[in-house]
Amino acid sequence: MPSPVMISLDPRSLDSGSPEECATFGQLTIRSNGDLLTYGIEAENNTVCDGPYVSGYALAEWFVWNWWRIMWETSGSAPGAPHARLGWALAHHINTAGDGYAWPCVEIASDGKYVTLISRPSMETHGTLFRYLGSRYPQIVPVGALQKAIDGFVRDMLSRLEDKGVENTNLHHLWRDLKQERQQNESARYRKLEATLGYDADEVDEAVISDRMADADRLGDDALAELTATETDSTTPHEGRSWSREIEDRAKGGFDMNAGDALCLANSNDMPLYGHIQAWKFGENLAQALRQQENLDDQCIQHDRLAAFAGTVDDIITFRPSRAGNISFVLNEDNGSAKVTLRPKWVTGRRFELARLIGDHIVHTQIENTNERLYPATVSHSYRQKMQRAFAAEFLCPFQAIKTMVGDNPSEEEQTEVAKHFKVSEMTVRAQLVNNNLLPTENAPDIVGRGSPHLAFN
Repeated sequence: MPSPVMISLDPRSLDSGSPEECATFGQLTIRSNGDLLTYGIEAENNTVCDGPYVSGYALAEWFVWNWWRIMWETSGSAPGAPHARLGWALAHHINTAGDGYAWPCVEIASDGKYVTLISRPSMETHGTLFRYLGSRYPQIVPVGALQKAIDGFVRDMLSRLEDKGVENTNLHHLWRDLKQERQQNESARYRKLEATLGYDADEVDEAVISDRMADADRLGDDALAELTATETDSTTPHEGRSWSREIEDRAKGGFDMNAGDALCLANSNDMPLYGHIQAWKFGENLAQALRQQENLDDQCIQHDRLAAFAGTVDDIITFRPSRAGNISFVLNEDNGSAKVTLRPKWVTGRRFELARLIGDHIVHTQIENTNERLYPATVSHSYRQKMQRAFAAEFLCPFQAIKTMVGDNPSEEEQTEVAKHFKVSEMTVRAQLVNNNLLPTENAPDIVGRGSPHLAFN
């Protein structure tokens, strides 16, 4: 079976250029799931070909420098300021590799477990050396498959350099440092945290990372990785600011939760391995399994039962917070109790967030057995958050029940009636319809995080 990602460079001779450039010159091709992401038209002779002629050295250098962000920075992690959006593009768009070559318009977006590769056509059609035609659908592959492809490409470029007697280059130094960081647990933890915050290596003050590591010690590494995207959506990390203390303070105004009374999955062995299928599919499967287990059929889950599934009281759904935070969460207290706090002010939003937390708690306490202190629902596009949204949509508003109610051509009025029936937002209904191909993609709200072919949900 071919690898899900293949990055290769067919050698060609180059008459002039730096030793690094000449040693690694050739025709670049990038394939994913059999789809050619570098397909385009060479301007000089107006012929269609599999990829451009470039220096593999420049691309290898780009991959190694941005490796941590490519692998671990989710698409929701980019801060809102213009300079931060530029930082995201520089770290995730291959066409920023530089050195004067016409690089492919390929965006790499990770959710921590899967990577979406989006190949777009060239924006400029005149005066370009190579015009990319793009790919019809985004390609989704496991993070490990992309890592393997990048590692293989970098090693190949290093081998070509050494075969030509070109040694001790910047690429050699960058690759040596990256390998060492990946092999040392504390260094890897540090670099991963920088990346999830949306920063290049050593770009943010060391004291800020130390503060975040202290937060991780109180809340858990996985939980902190989920928080970083939410933080950087609006602010810059500040030294001395404790996220864990802020969450603990917010939890004091939350609702009591008794995990012993919460919904349990009777047979987790029937579930696929977490992280081994796309997030939307895992969330959908879990929701369907729980609805069947609880004999819910096509019923709407009423407030009191939904709250009972979370091990709390139904007042949590109708409560209107005076000040909304930026996340919803369950926090296990030091005394063995737990608090649940919801972000939205409106009932449909609070139902959706509570359902997200129910699914997340089941996954991480019963399926993954991680038992961290904090279980957050955030705005990011990590695997965990996409799974939560898909779970909540299917758990509260199952697609087959929607289809029974509206058929294959749902009108806006029918969508509104479905939303009222299941006590969810119309956006949730539209997401379910788009995901299951009953509405075109342009109607897609960004809540579920489903993959190809629905680009809006990545």
